[in-house]
Amino acid sequence: MSPTVNMIKDLMGKVNLHLERGRDYDEAGDKVQALNNYIEALDCLALSIYMMDAETGQETLNNKINSTFKVSSCLIKIMDCLSDKEYDKLKKAYISNKLTIIYEALNNHKETFDLNSIVRLEAISSSIMSTKHLVSEYQDFLDSREKIKPENEADKILGKIRDNLLTISKTKYCLTPLEKFSGCFIATAAYSTSIHPDLDTFRSFRDEKLLPHAIGKKLVSIYYKLSPSLARAIDRQPAIKKLLKHHLSRLANWMRS
Repeated sequence: MSPTVNMIKDLMGKVNLHLERGRDYDEAGDKVQALNNYIEALDCLALSIYMMDAETGQETLNNKINSTFKVSSCLIKIMDCLSDKEYDKLKKAYISNKLTIIYEALNNHKETFDLNSIVRLEAISSSIMSTKHLVSEYQDFLDSREKIKPENEADKILGKIRDNLLTISKTKYCLTPLEKFSGCFIATAAYSTSIHPDLDTFRSFRDEKLLPHAIGKKLVSIYYKLSPSLARAIDRQPAIKKLLKHHLSRLANWMRS
C-alpha cells in the first residue's frame, strides 16, 4: 500500500473523528466547538478527495456520488450550527445555494439510489427548503462571490468553506462544480486576466494532453498545489510578471503551431 493511500485513509479517519466530535459538542449545546469540528471535517474531506483524484483517478460515477453525499453532509452540519445573526445568515445562504446545486446533480441519478441514498437526498432537500428564503434575500451577496477569491473573504469561516469546495471542484470526483476556477493561476497572474486566447491554449493543453495520462495528471495536481502561492508572488512583481508573460506567450504560440 502506497504512502499516499495510507494518508488518504488517515484523512478519512479524521473526517469521521471530527464528525463524531462535532455531534457530541452539538448534543452538549456547544455550537462553536461543533462548528469548528464540522469545518475541520470538511477540510480533511476536501484534502482526501484531492489526493484520491491525484493518486488513483478512479472517478467512477459511484465514487462521484459518494463523495458528493459526504460533502453535502458536512455542509448541512455546518449550516445547522450557524446562528441567526446577519453574518451567519450570509453563510447559510451560500451553503443553501451550494446544496441546491448538489441536490440537482444527485437527483439526476436518483433511479440508481438505494433506500439509504434516497433518505440522504431527502435530507438535502429538507435543508434547502428551510433556508431557501435566505438565498432570495441575499442573492446580491451570492452573486458577488464570483468576483471575490476564497482567500480574500472577510469572513474567514466562509473563506475556508469556499476554499474547500474549490479544492473539491478541481477533481474528477466532483459530481458538479461548486466553485469556479480558471485552473491557470500563474498565467492568469502574468496576464492580469483570466480571459485571454493564450490561457485558453494552456487549458486545452492541460485537458487534452496532460489529464488523459497518469503522469500528466500528477503534474497537474502538483501545479494546482503550488501555483496559487506562486501566482500571488508574481502578482506583486511587475518586472517578473512582464518577463513571464513574454515567455508564456511564446509557449502558447508553440502549442498552437
